Amino acid sequence: MDFETRITRLERTNRLLLLLLAATAITFWCTASTHVSAAQHPADIVANSIQAHSISVINPTGKQGVKIEVGDDGMVSIAMTDVRGKQTISLLSDPDGKPSICLAYRDVCRVVIGDVYRENQREFSVQLRNNAGNSVWMPASANPRATIERDSSSK
Repeated sequence: MDFETRITRLERTNRLLLLLLAATAITFWCTASTHVSAAQHPADIVANSIQAHSISVINPTGKQGVKIEVGDDGMVSIAMTDVRGKQTISLLSDPDGKPSICLAYRDVCRVVIGDVYRENQREFSVQLRNNAGNSVWMPASANPRATIERDSSSK
């Protein structure tokens, strides 16, 4: 075998080895990146109980979601937000256990059903509010059922 044939054969072998090395490197990189991205998305978490002060479930944009929260004063709330991150519906329970539902528009509670204030006295009723959150309408009288319960408890 002459010198030129040997060099041609060596060059062909080098090209083939270089091609195999590149294919191996690409395969390794693809496999490694798949494992890395899989680690960012863990499997479902299953537990008998979870203890937390607040839990948020949000969409990938971080705006629309649900938040369950317990305040230091004992107030419990479940709040839902729209795609702009503004509050739309809230379920509240104050530290005394009095519930209320708030329907919001443009992040201001506009309709409250439940524990509300008539001037400076609390009652269980319905209240409509303006865009500043101030009361604009309530039924003319206090909730009759709450009035009867209050009168019977004072006897």
